[in-house]
Amino acid sequence: MWTGYPKTTFRWSPDTELERVVFTANVIAEGFYQRKKFTVLPRLERVGDPSLVVLPELPYCQIPSFWKGVGVLKRQIPLDMPKEWRGILGNWLGGKLAIKPDIITKREREWVVVEKAFWRATSWLMPRLGILIGEVEVRLTSFGTISSASVLTGRKQQKLVTYLREDATLGHLAEIILTALMIILKKKYWFSWGEVEATVDFLMRESQLKKLFPAYQPTVRGLVKPRYQDLRRTTEYLSRLRVPIKAAEIEMKQGKVWVLGKSVGGSFSAREMEILKLLVVNQGEVVSFDLVADSLWGEGEFVSLWALNKAVQRLRQKLVKMGLNQKIITTVRKRGYVLMGGN
Repeated sequence: MWTGYPKTTFRWSPDTELERVVFTANVIAEGFYQRKKFTVLPRLERVGDPSLVVLPELPYCQIPSFWKGVGVLKRQIPLDMPKEWRGILGNWLGGKLAIKPDIITKREREWVVVEKAFWRATSWLMPRLGILIGEVEVRLTSFGTISSASVLTGRKQQKLVTYLREDATLGHLAEIILTALMIILKKKYWFSWGEVEATVDFLMRESQLKKLFPAYQPTVRGLVKPRYQDLRRTTEYLSRLRVPIKAAEIEMKQGKVWVLGKSVGGSFSAREMEILKLLVVNQGEVVSFDLVADSLWGEGEFVSLWALNKAVQRLRQKLVKMGLNQKIITTVRKRGYVLMGGN
């Protein structure tokens, strides 16, 4: 158990906002938000919505090779972006860079009320991980997702840098701290991104944290059934920004699986469809052998790894015949399967 708790500081600056915009552009260029069905818009239309990503509408393509360059940046805080970008983006953003000072003061006062109880609860939920955080820097922002954080390592007493959008509740600060701690366990327990988010949502809504943060809105729930008009608006907006959009090879639309632009419901057996849907929902993430087996034969009824591999092999062969690459479904040794492919 912790005997103390990390110092938390709240700040805002034009430089941190520039980094936030570039960080958001980086994740868009990689296609992550699009795969997970986030809504990407130029302004905050729904206050407190965790499924909304804000990227200001700027002439990014006037920066030579911007989308290509931003796509290969290492996703770390602070971002190691080209120096010339700061000047150009800063001039473009201009009046868009504005967080009222009273918002920072308000957040500080709100956090003081709950922070001690939060760290006590966290030390109980994750006792061995607590020593990893020695300090928390909260950067208030107008852009990006409702919250995000730097990646923690195994080093003790390190600084955790978080971003908290101006419309977020303090519950989203608590959520992103827990998420940062959960990600450390991701490889050890084969957690996918969705499983990490769902676990943290569960802790925020079903543990003692619920009393501290009653207004918290879960992240994953809003992505499971996205507004299709929002997905269309996202596509239109990113096209206007000239974001290179690679056509999806496999995707879910209105509950149906589409391969290379065609609905393929009748092309696969019920078992193959079950596997495919699970992989599509978690595209780019490793889905464990156990999770796939549970979806086919029921929880705890794992028949054999051989039978599981044969089922996946038959599905892979059918996808190849439809024109997809042999590696569209990749087996990750001792872990599970991952669906590769475009955004």
